[in-house]
Amino acid sequence: MAGQARTAVAAVAALAVVVALLLLGWIGGELHYRNCLANVELRYPVAYQQAAPNPRNPYAEQFGLGGGVEAGFAFHDRADRNDAIAACSRWP
Repeated sequence: MAGQARTAVAAVAALAVVVALLLLGWIGGELHYRNCLANVELRYPVAYQQAAPNPRNPYAEQFGLGGGVEAGFAFHDRADRNDAIAACSRWP
């Protein structure tokens, strides 16, 4: 009886170690992938254009009198950004 209990405990401990190693590998892969995506975002920020409203004349844009201040990032080639994202993987 004592031998079977030791074998069961050893099997459960081995299984726990395997599961812990798999989880660490999975978490490491996710961190690697998210870091890669963050680097792509820094290199190729999402382009947008936005007009800030003019508080002195909120209807200026409707009447073609020049809206507010234009703000946004420079446009990048989307193919370069997509290639950089495709190059990211969960395997370091």
